[in-house]
Amino acid sequence: AKNVAFWEKCQADSYPPKRQLGIYAEYTLSGHPITWTERNLTKRHGVFFRDVSFYANTITKRASWEKPKGWTFKDQREYYVLRVQTFWRARAVRKRIRLLVKAQTLLERANSEELE
Repeated sequence: AKNVAFWEKCQADSYPPKRQLGIYAEYTLSGHPITWTERNLTKRHGVFFRDVSFYANTITKRASWEKPKGWTFKDQREYYVLRVQTFWRARAVRKRIRLLVKAQTLLERANSEELE
């Protein structure tokens, strides 16, 4: 019962969740050890405390420090989708540049032929 109360307090202190995936929600606790509401504005003994994330099942109210399995896959999938989009956009830009260079070359040839 003590563990459940601890996690419920953590969820209340860090509400609203940073993001949700399915039945899981990611919460972020502020890193300041004195009060959770103060953000990393002060140093304590020369050390800044960082924010930590935890994950809660919104149905069972169970929480954990580890990411749920599906969450990790979604993060990796988003990463690879972004990489593919980046490569595709770069390819499209290269094609446009080639086309512009070709058009400029044709225009220069046409201008030089008119001068002769």
